Amino acid sequence: MKRGPATAAVLLVLTAVSAAAQDGVRRPSAGYAFNNPRLLTQQIIWGRLHGVRLLGLACQERDDRVAALAYVDWLDRQSSRIRAAGRDLARHYFHRDTVSLAAIDAALNLKATLDTPGPELRAACATLPAALVAPRNDLELYYSERREAIRRGDPEFPGAIWQETE
Repeated sequence: MKRGPATAAVLLVLTAVSAAAQDGVRRPSAGYAFNNPRLLTQQIIWGRLHGVRLLGLACQERDDRVAALAYVDWLDRQSSRIRAAGRDLARHYFHRDTVSLAAIDAALNLKATLDTPGPELRAACATLPAALVAPRNDLELYYSERREAIRRGDPEFPGAIWQETE
């Protein structure tokens, strides 16, 4: 499986152990940006990243090489959208361009570990490679489809206005 420099950078950042306090900033009140569809989309993307990250790392800890490599490959393919979401969320919550993953996770009230029993985790790891190539886990596709739906006035998003920047 081919892994480029982007994979190494994203993996290094994603597997770093840090606490929100290490960022040296206090986050504002947590919450989702329901009044800002672009930012809410980035928050949803971060939540999906977080779930995949927890499962990918759990599979890696189980020495499931196939699942771990699929996770690393997915990170490589999604790296630009992950960086954009991280930047937007760091700006929103901390008024900075970068903060740790843990700080954003804390701002979104995301849990730190999976509480999945062994048999369920084994099954989840077995399906992870197929799940990560499914269109629903293409973060750029999700972002662009949601942006276009809001821009064309999709009734699923009544009155929503897509703002390119905050």
